[in-house]
Amino acid sequence: MICYSNPCGPAAAAAAPAATAPGSFLQPLLPSPSADLVAQLEGREPIYQPGVAWALRNRDRQLFYPAWLAGEWEVTARFAAASFPQGRRLLGRTVPGVLKGSMVVALPDVGAAMEAPLRYRARYVRSEEEGGVVADRVFNVQQLMDAFYGFEVTRRVEYEPLKNPTRLTVVYATPRQDKSVISEDLRKAELIINNRLTQELSPTDFICGELFRQISQASAQGYVHDYETITRFTLVPPTEPTTAPASPGPVSEIDAPTATAAAAPAESSSATTSTAAPGTPGGGGASYGVGSRVHVLQRVAGFLQPQDAAFFEAGNQAVAAYDYVYDLVRVA
Repeated sequence: MICYSNPCGPAAAAAAPAATAPGSFLQPLLPSPSADLVAQLEGREPIYQPGVAWALRNRDRQLFYPAWLAGEWEVTARFAAASFPQGRRLLGRTVPGVLKGSMVVALPDVGAAMEAPLRYRARYVRSEEEGGVVADRVFNVQQLMDAFYGFEVTRRVEYEPLKNPTRLTVVYATPRQDKSVISEDLRKAELIINNRLTQELSPTDFICGELFRQISQASAQGYVHDYETITRFTLVPPTEPTTAPASPGPVSEIDAPTATAAAAPAESSSATTSTAAPGTPGGGGASYGVGSRVHVLQRVAGFLQPQDAAFFEAGNQAVAAYDYVYDLVRVA
């Protein structure tokens, strides 16, 4: 079963519309809570803005990962493709990914700084207080930002998951291009996690989606960006190469008018429950200790803002999609 953080169940699923409708002029319609993340990741279904989901308890607002992802990982990240499902004419400065630093929890820019693989660390920890394996967002954001810019740009990351797991603040500094007395520009990004969706495809295959609103502030400008990250984690068996699952299309597809993404292995869209013993996903005896490998496919969907002239024309649908491939090797 898959579920957004707003209430759902058999009755809610039965009442949900059979298909996602485009947005109306007065109010863009929201998609069914049973969005197919795999189809959206692969580009077989459009990505609609899922809207804000409110939860009563902090536990319901946190994203939990499978047990085999707990640990510290060496990450190799590659930009695969960018596509614009509704054409380039809808692109503007408010579209996430157009401006550098407009997606601080995904790769903060598209293409230019990703000509070579990016390497950094990521960490997922088991939190007894929160009740499962969660991302170490402070560590992960700092690692990603510093690796992306090529030096230590992060000044601080503020995140209190026990108080509010949906709010995160990043303060960072970038060098000025001019030769003024001030050598750097201080920037701030406030992030609000407005929605999330998780699905266990198999004991070793997990997919999740998170909707972010990022409020970026600098000395002379400020922007609001909405984007959704759809990320699929696949634990690679010890006998298989890291790149076993199919990856998104090549960079040459960047001008494709429609979304292009990974052709992932076929599976049922329904969730499954693992009965594996601890340390053996699926009961097959595959270890997920140090040296384990995880292959990750990610699609980041960027949406327009209500103040954008083409907002209603976009129909609440993503106007940009960025595809990335990550290879993770556990180091601790």
